[in-house]
Amino acid sequence: GYWVSLYPISYTSPYRVPNTLTNTHSVYFDGTGDYMDSNFGATTEGDTSAVLNGDFTISCWAKFDDGQPSSAQWIWGASNAGPQDEVSLQLTSAGKLSFLYESDNDGTVAAQTNAAQFASGATNWCHIACVLDDTANQMSIFINGESITLSSTSSYDGDISSETPANFATTADMFFGGRNRNGSLDSNPLTGYMDEISVWNKSMNLY
Repeated sequence: GYWVSLYPISYTSPYRVPNTLTNTHSVYFDGTGDYMDSNFGATTEGDTSAVLNGDFTISCWAKFDDGQPSSAQWIWGASNAGPQDEVSLQLTSAGKLSFLYESDNDGTVAAQTNAAQFASGATNWCHIACVLDDTANQMSIFINGESITLSSTSSYDGDISSETPANFATTADMFFGGRNRNGSLDSNPLTGYMDEISVWNKSMNLY
């Protein structure tokens, strides 16, 4: 079930290296172009599609400079042209988390927290886990081990019955601290810290 854990965080040229390391493990992203490349697409074992075409869990510890940034920020993600295939996590300007997914041009769906999870200003450290359960046709968001109530609005309620995860087919590397948009860092990357990033090829029970 365990697929890969990016801990301690490491970097490879030519990708941007965040400029502040704290306590040797947590990494600060300054929102001006810093990001970490997972290199998932660089090897057969690490192909992004190999872990995102079925059940998966992506988790990390995070501490945001502003829990309600002026513009939504990408925490992590990868997408190809279109996007036709995408998986990403965004912190919205309203302090909500939005977990987005699309497989084979089926249309982007999201699991978005119903209420703000973060107030304006610097946040405390928290553990965030995004889970896709292919069998249950559902995406979920956990914060500090608690399942968070999602929006009841269609396309934001985490329902993936319109998606076919088995057809997820991008080799775009996952970026952390921002989103890989068809090979380039997307606008509005993260301002804040991340630590202990893990990716699992199973839907984890986090209760």
